[in-house]
Amino acid sequence: MKAIYYLFVILIFSTCKKKEILVDGNTPYNNSYISSIQIENYVNKLFIDLIGREPLNTEMELEVEALKTAELSENARLLLIDKLQNNTAYLEGDSSYKQAYYHRFYDVVKIKMLEGIEDDVMREQLGLNYTAYQGAVNSGDSAKAAIELKNIEEIEDVLNISKDYRNGTTTINEIFIRLIDNYVYDIINMQTFNFINATYQDLFFRYPTEQEYNASFEMIENNSAQYILGQSGTNKGEYQEILMNSREFHEGIIVWTYKSLLIREPNAAETAKAMSLFLASKNFQELQSGIMKTDEYANFN
Repeated sequence: MKAIYYLFVILIFSTCKKKEILVDGNTPYNNSYISSIQIENYVNKLFIDLIGREPLNTEMELEVEALKTAELSENARLLLIDKLQNNTAYLEGDSSYKQAYYHRFYDVVKIKMLEGIEDDVMREQLGLNYTAYQGAVNSGDSAKAAIELKNIEEIEDVLNISKDYRNGTTTINEIFIRLIDNYVYDIINMQTFNFINATYQDLFFRYPTEQEYNASFEMIENNSAQYILGQSGTNKGEYQEILMNSREFHEGIIVWTYKSLLIREPNAAETAKAMSLFLASKNFQELQSGIMKTDEYANFN
């Protein structure tokens, strides 16, 4: 009889199943297969891409340990990215991570748009423009003085990109206007034909359609009211504003950032997700961090 009782108990418990309780957002990051070398490579990559240099040994040790302690969590990665973009604590040689970041950004956009021209070359041209401006003022040539003053302002605007962007007194859109509205860009892309094709290629990664080219040419050369990219304009300045305020400009920045950081273009889903944020915020740093926090960028996958 006792044997039958125990058999009955065993049958009861064998038919019972434990109920699994799932908690949303509680999935741990599986980093068991990530080596220390991979983590070091990730830190090294972030430093180079964001501030233009490799980390010092002390920086490498500190950041690798922080990432390991946090088990490579997304939040830990974002904290490091934000530190390199925004930390203002004094740093010997760089002044601060933030200053180094914005100087690096300036160098990168100059390479993209102005073939990496050195600041010393622009300052030399600035001196020539100042001399010409003063000569025109002294001779009473107001038209010449106005041209030289405009040239001076354009060069100074380029030279001040890093400082102005760091201080929040200019936007990503305004920066790219500065980068196409100066004597360097004009020399690289002489004549309106080349200027129009270059702006479309540099900003949108494509050539203009025949309709876009014809309308752009009339707008720039003849101050004629024309319609491109969903907006109307009547001169070169308005042409530049149209380009930088277009949806396609923001998509071009997203494509450029993906190509720079991942060596590939974003797919349709990635573009749509990035556009929903970047088009509204104009926050280039957020766009960068969204890519840099991923396993693909870190080579953890």
